[in-house]
Amino acid sequence: MKIIRWMLVCSVIFGLLLTTVSAAAQTKTPDFTAYPQLEHLVEEYGEEWENNPEAFASFESIRNAYPRIYQQRRGTYVNVARSLERLGDQGLLPMLWALASDEPRSLGYDLMMWWNWRVGLIESVGRLADERSAPVLMQIIEGPDPHELTRQVATSAVGRIGDPALIEDVIAVAEREPLKKAAIIAGLGQARRTVAVDYLLDALSDEQDDEVERQIVRALGDWGNQWAWQTTSLAPVRGEGQKGQTAIIATLVDRYPRASEAVQRESEKSLQLNGASEAAQQARGRVATSDDPEAVALWSELADRMDRSVLD
Repeated sequence: MKIIRWMLVCSVIFGLLLTTVSAAAQTKTPDFTAYPQLEHLVEEYGEEWENNPEAFASFESIRNAYPRIYQQRRGTYVNVARSLERLGDQGLLPMLWALASDEPRSLGYDLMMWWNWRVGLIESVGRLADERSAPVLMQIIEGPDPHELTRQVATSAVGRIGDPALIEDVIAVAEREPLKKAAIIAGLGQARRTVAVDYLLDALSDEQDDEVERQIVRALGDWGNQWAWQTTSLAPVRGEGQKGQTAIIATLVDRYPRASEAVQRESEKSLQLNGASEAAQQARGRVATSDDPEAVALWSELADRMDRSVLD
């Protein structure tokens, strides 16, 4: 009996050793020459990454654990980004490599599992706000993926980089390919530069579809979020935020009486995020100068609601 137990223990130890060796082989820094989107990273940091395979090993351990975590999920999505954040800055290249090269078939993922994984990767890359991720993110935005949330979070990730030229590139995609416009608009709420808010305000003035109008108003609320503008990373461009918030409030208050009830409710949320006190003041200013009884009644109601806001 002791011999059998000893043999079982040895077999387990041997199996663990094989697993460790196999994992080490799999986490070798990959050949990036097939992925031109990463060429700029490889040229700049290739030697560093060749000498630091631990970043890829850590990434692989998270990816290997993902299928089990996904199967145990309670809702529609699994928050993959929470695990990937532990990689820090060293996770940038492994995550970009995965975004550029992975395919659901090779990983054995169904579409929902695949989209969940990619959304988590993109969110994690976006939080690093590293301009070197732009080529891969733009490939996702411009690509054929029909999953709107993937394109939305990629737009948000580009927005977090904060480069107006990159944001203009994203806007150009929206104008060139209308089927991608709704997802891009939703993501532009995180692109807190003047070029983004100007585009959203222009789009709002031209929009006649009620649902798209709600999406734009929601994005304007995200863009002007007072608490987001207090973060350290936005300190150098905080003046753009103040000007943008003023323009957003003026536009949403002015449009309020003409909007549908659904858009009015969305406008109230956005106005609270941009500045409820200023919104109330502007609404009362419209009351004093308007001779339209219906509009006066709606602006008065809006002002009262902004006064009761707990967000300002």
